[in-house]
Amino acid sequence: LTEEEIKELTTKGDTPLEVALRCGLFFAGEVGAPPIERLFVFNATWEAPECPSKEPVSRWTDFCATIWERVSKGLRYERLSINKEKAAKGIRIGDDICSVLLKDYKVPFVGRKQNSRRYPDGLEIGMYANGCGNVDWQDTGLRHTERVCCLKGVYDAC
Repeated sequence: LTEEEIKELTTKGDTPLEVALRCGLFFAGEVGAPPIERLFVFNATWEAPECPSKEPVSRWTDFCATIWERVSKGLRYERLSINKEKAAKGIRIGDDICSVLLKDYKVPFVGRKQNSRRYPDGLEIGMYANGCGNVDWQDTGLRHTERVCCLKGVYDAC
């Protein structure tokens, strides 16, 4: 993604949540299951003419899947953070993710070699869709090719 495209995804949308489609990155479990925890919900919103609806809408997951295809290509945990200030300090994308796990969810250890009992195989990141202001997120079924492993809030390759 270009910096402009990233800026568009992170800019708050004008569409009210009750009639909007949203996409987000979550720590993912089995395909089709609800997400484990939120990593990042894009601020951008898109019109969802299907609203109001409490039922899953395939167009939403299809739409978010197209964003995933673009976002996931550049998502390498060893790369420097997309936040320029953090990158200048040598902080990597994986460190950003592990920081969320530690600070927001109190999960210091992820992965077998990190002695994690809760997540011995590391965690997967997946794309989810949401519409009409519903609480539940729909799994697109798409996952990053790498698992995330962490040691006290710092990325540690699985």
